[in-house]
Amino acid sequence: MTSRKKIWRQLPGWNESRGARWAWIFLFVIGFFALTGPFIANEKPYLCRLEGKTYFPIFSGISASTLSERHPASSPVDWLTTDFESIWRTPIPYSHHTIDLKSGSNLSPFDRSESIRFRHWLGTDPLGRDVLAGMIRGCRVSLLIGLGSMLLALLIGVPLGSAAAYWGNQQWRVSIVQMMLIMVLSVLVLYLFWLPLSFMMKFGLFVMLMAIIILLWKLAGRMNSKQISVPVDQFVMGLGSIIDSFPGLFIILILLFIIPVKGWLIVLLAIAL
Repeated sequence: MTSRKKIWRQLPGWNESRGARWAWIFLFVIGFFALTGPFIANEKPYLCRLEGKTYFPIFSGISASTLSERHPASSPVDWLTTDFESIWRTPIPYSHHTIDLKSGSNLSPFDRSESIRFRHWLGTDPLGRDVLAGMIRGCRVSLLIGLGSMLLALLIGVPLGSAAAYWGNQQWRVSIVQMMLIMVLSVLVLYLFWLPLSFMMKFGLFVMLMAIIILLWKLAGRMNSKQISVPVDQFVMGLGSIIDSFPGLFIILILLFIIPVKGWLIVLLAIAL
């Protein structure tokens, strides 16, 4: 108990005010639901047994259509209506996208027509989806975007800021050949990004390109050519000013065109930038 109390007391603001303690508790609760959301609200059960065979749908990722193909006598298999020999459901037997046609849409949270096991505790939305399951899903996505964007901002901002502070505008000196290699590398990386190749092929080509550039860089460093200063600080500050000058909506529109993956990833990148 003593060690646990010491751990809790080390949290910032825990011993200063009751509001800070409640804020930490709320954060832990939200984090718990965000991390364990698929195991709390999911139409797939933990375990089910059909025609003598046992399955673990949540952990194995097996779908209802796959079970329908394996068990034609019980086809079509539905997680909510199929009569399984034994089943262990999640606390909320609905996913955020599950449409409950039986209960209907705009169901009130105070409706008690369903049994306790299949009750919609916060009702349903206009499409018949469980509101509580949707809130848990939204909590998971919001936390993922918030933490992911801040982590990405740190991964981008800290190295750039550290480089600007360490080298300034005069400390990093390279030869003209090395400067040309930097420019060529930048162009090749942009060109590689637009090639219609798979991610693994792009990654392999990028590693090979970096190995060649490093080798040429070392060879160019041994040449007795004139060296010039690289204004790292000015470059980083100028890049930050350019990004700050763009409205957030404009950045999102640009990312929509240049990034093949859509959805929450665009929001994450926009917030990080």
